[in-house]
This record gives sequence, structure tokens and C-alpha cells, in this order.
Amino acid sequence: MESKAQRWLPYDWFKLVVAILLILLLLVFWNRPVSPLPVAAPIGTSTPVVSPTLQPPSTTPVPLPRLTLDQPSPSDLLTEGAVTFAGLADPGLTVELSGNGSALGSTTASATGEWSITTDLTPGNLEVIARALDESGATLAETEPLTWQVESLAQPLQPPTIDSPSADQAPTAGPVEFSGTAPAGTTIELTDASQTLAETTASDTGEWSLIAELPAGDLTIIAQAIDISSGESAASAPLALHIDPAPSDTSTGNDNSGTGDSDTPGDSSLGNCGQGKIWRGTYIVAACENLTRISRILGITLEELLAANPQIENPDLIFPNQILNIPVSDDEDD
Repeated sequence: MESKAQRWLPYDWFKLVVAILLILLLLVFWNRPVSPLPVAAPIGTSTPVVSPTLQPPSTTPVPLPRLTLDQPSPSDLLTEGAVTFAGLADPGLTVELSGNGSALGSTTASATGEWSITTDLTPGNLEVIARALDESGATLAETEPLTWQVESLAQPLQPPTIDSPSADQAPTAGPVEFSGTAPAGTTIELTDASQTLAETTASDTGEWSLIAELPAGDLTIIAQAIDISSGESAASAPLALHIDPAPSDTSTGNDNSGTGDSDTPGDSSLGNCGQGKIWRGTYIVAACENLTRISRILGITLEELLAANPQIENPDLIFPNQILNIPVSDDEDD
């Protein structure tokens, strides 16, 4: 029989296994580096919390739709009226055209990627941008702004001319007839030193004529053509005239007795009187004439003559070369 000292009991084997495991664990921890213990923050301070850095997901940029504005080019001359703008875009894309911030029109690109918009332009500076829109009307892409100066097709108003009298003539003070050319239908104002002397309207053939009462002396006459519809005006070349004094009547002087009843040329109170002239619906007073005499010459009453000439402040005082309106009878109106 074996002795008790030579026998290994199960408990002995267990202790051996435990001892071997402890030795292995000691070797593992002996070779492991020791991390320093964290230093505690001072009392009263907070330890910052470091958030983990999140990397954005990798995305592929969405390509912008194709959009160009090719016609007209910035070097082209644009005039007022209908102008067509054109370019390229993705098929089916809605294209909106704006000028100076206002919509000029919109269209849809064709199956071949072409688009065009025709719009009416007015004279002035123009900045145009084309935009591609989605179904909700949001802008997907837009072109760089292009600028033009839109020119006007309207011709400037042509200045009138003064054909008669000429500068080498010396009219006599009093009624002087002027004539010339001007754009048809324009109002013609005859002025001297910003003072309107007379006015008329140019005929359909572009001719005008009028009578102006001129004083003696040196005058600078200008004809002004005015387009009433547009307000545009143009002036003629200045016409320098020397106006001679009107010859005086030595027997009666320059003033007339306005409503005197004596109208016989041989009357001693009137002396050698002349007779005035009728010109285009007016009567030009001759020396020593009066309103009573003139009304009898015209075959009207004195009251009718005065009613047609409200500018006469004193019926007893009229002057040679004074222009009077001749009243129009009802028969002539018809």
C-alpha cells in the first residue's frame, strides 16, 4: 500500500491549478503599462465635456440645370418695339425672362433644349436676366445679367423755317406777314425776346403764315414749332429784322377818332383819309379811320364790330395798322 505522504488528493491538484493561474495573471498585469490617474479638478470648477466630433455624411453635389441667354448679344443694337430673346435650357424646363426687375415673359424649353421669348421694349437702359424655375416657381438657375441701351425709333421734331420776310428786308412798323415751313399740324409761335407775337398751326402740307404786329426797332424773330401731343418743340434759326417806323399822317396824326360819325373822305374833320384792308378775316385800320366808318364799310353794326373785338378798351381810340376781327355772320357759319 502507498503511504499517505505519496498520494495526491484531488484537493492537492486543485491548489496546484489555482497557483498556476495566479502566476499567469501576475505576469500579465506585470507587463501592462499603468495609466496615470486623472487629476481631480479644483473645487468650484467644472470639468469641460468634450463632445464627440461627428463627420458629415459624404454627399454628391446636385448639378444645376443648363440655362443660357445667347441672343441678342450684348454688342447688338436694340431699338424700341418687338425683340426676341433666345437661348438653351434642359428640355421641359420653365424659363422666365425679366428686364429691370419686371417680368418680360416666360416659356418652356423645347425637346431640343431651345427657348425663345419675344417682348416689346421701350427706349432706355435695359438689364435682362433669364431664370430657370421649378414647378413651385422657385429659381433653380439664372444667367448673368446682360445690359443694352434701347434706342428710340422716333425722329426728332424738325425745326421750322422763316422764309418771309428775309433779313435784308426792312418792314414797316405795324402788321407784318410771316410765312415758312414746319412739321404738319404743329403749333407755330412767333416770338421776340421770349415775347409771343402771334401763333398759328402748320397746314397738312407743312406750310404756315401769320400776321404779327411789330414795333419799330431792331428785333430778333424766332419761330417755335410745338408738337402738342408729345410736348416736343424745335426752334428756327433766329431772324434779325430792322423795323422802320410807320409813316405818320401830317394832317391827322397817328391816332384816330374811334367812333366819330363823319366818314366821308373829303370831310374837313378827317382830312385825306385812306381805307383799311381786309386780310384773312381781319381788317387792318388805315390812318384816321374810326369804328363807325369801318362798321359801315364792312356792312355791320358798330355793336357787332365791338363784340368781335373785346380787346378794344376805348372805342373812341384806335390806331393806324391796328388789326380788327371781322365778325362772322350766321350765313357764313352755315
